[in-house]
Amino acid sequence: MKFSTVLGLSHLCLGAVIWAVTLSNPAESGMLPVVLVFVDFPLSSLLDAFLDPIISPNSTNIFLFILILVGSAWWYWIGSLFDRRQASQSHESRFP
Repeated sequence: MKFSTVLGLSHLCLGAVIWAVTLSNPAESGMLPVVLVFVDFPLSSLLDAFLDPIISPNSTNIFLFILILVGSAWWYWIGSLFDRRQASQSHESRFP
């Protein structure tokens, strides 16, 4: 399995668990989605600035869903950069 797939699926699973725990008990775990904001820091800041005028403050579920999807794609892209670098290094090692 490629590293990019592992990163993307790991983020998706983390986001799904955080979302499920937050929805099951919002009084005690309402701040749990902040973990995803820190995991996706540069991207989450851009998403917050972009989505703030579009999404109402009471629709945390929509923002969290978008953050999970876009964040998973973000981590998949980061992993694909590592995959490409690894492939190019293995190609260079075969042909000195």
